Amino acid sequence: MRTQKKGRQNGKQRFQCQECFAYFSLRNEGVRLKNQFVWFKKWVMERQVYATLIRDSGMSQSSIQSLFRKYLQTAPVVEIRSKERVHLLIDGSYFSNGLCLVLYYDHDIRYVQLYRETNKEKLRDIKEDLLNLKRLGVDIYSITCDGHRSILKALKRRYQK
Repeated sequence: MRTQKKGRQNGKQRFQCQECFAYFSLRNEGVRLKNQFVWFKKWVMERQVYATLIRDSGMSQSSIQSLFRKYLQTAPVVEIRSKERVHLLIDGSYFSNGLCLVLYYDHDIRYVQLYRETNKEKLRDIKEDLLNLKRLGVDIYSITCDGHRSILKALKRRYQK
């Protein structure tokens, strides 16, 4: 197929087929999905509300909710990036659908080392997560939290000598 560049539309390069004279632009699905994941990260990590996301992304609320549902159903595999002298921030984020996302955030490298989907911050879950981090070879140097009782109890039981 022979093509010719025919200007830009909505910031995208347009092409014309020289055989059938149809106009088209190229799409890169991987780039599109990566660009959309930015809105999910803003929703989870920065706690942005739908109104802000709708305004900034140009997507409808139902499109954003559908996208987020897809991301939550196919959770990514978390890779441990740093294992030495890790300064963890532990906090739970609660969502209107009853979901609680407990994040174990490495402050130094600005990366979520581990997360858990649950309905609330539970003592046994946090103890298990801290044990799993230890099993993965993460050397926790310090932990900062919001003072939630279950986090404090888990830390006391996990690190009490």
